[in-house]
Amino acid sequence: MGVVGKNPNPRRSVSVQSAVFEEKSFAVGAGPSQKETAAYIAEISGELVMMAKRVDLSLLAHLLAMAHAEAAGIADL
Repeated sequence: MGVVGKNPNPRRSVSVQSAVFEEKSFAVGAGPSQKETAAYIAEISGELVMMAKRVDLSLLAHLLAMAHAEAAGIADL
């Protein structure tokens, strides 16, 4: 059990805050296109597949590979 009020995973809170900031900035101005977003997701999910495979997280690697394939198809990669 962690200390009350302290985030046990500080990296997660940073990524959540970054995602919220990016979402707000896209709502105000023009953001990346659907294909650009899909290409970025394909890139990141491909890296996550390799990470999951390295530590033998086979189900997670499979699910991430499905997301990678879908994103790559949308991005025409």
